[in-house]
Amino acid sequence: MAFKDDRNGDPTSVYLAEEAGAWNDIMAGHEGFGLVAITAEVVGECGLSIVRQAEPGFPYHAILTGAKSDSVARRLARAAVWVIHVKAE
Repeated sequence: MAFKDDRNGDPTSVYLAEEAGAWNDIMAGHEGFGLVAITAEVVGECGLSIVRQAEPGFPYHAILTGAKSDSVARRLARAAVWVIHVKAE
């Protein structure tokens, strides 16, 4: 589900790692969630695009646009590398 659009249609939210800096800022308010990294190359191979969409305090925020079928979501998940892994209690 991490690589699918929200139920309300909002596209998948991402942060540009080369610009993001401290992951603590990104994870603030998201306790209990983890953080993974995927490459722009994999995103492109899946037929998706990365579109900058800055948010207040996060100029390095972007969205993934394009059709995220189950197979695309699985491909992204397989390519993902844990940055912050939060174990379920």
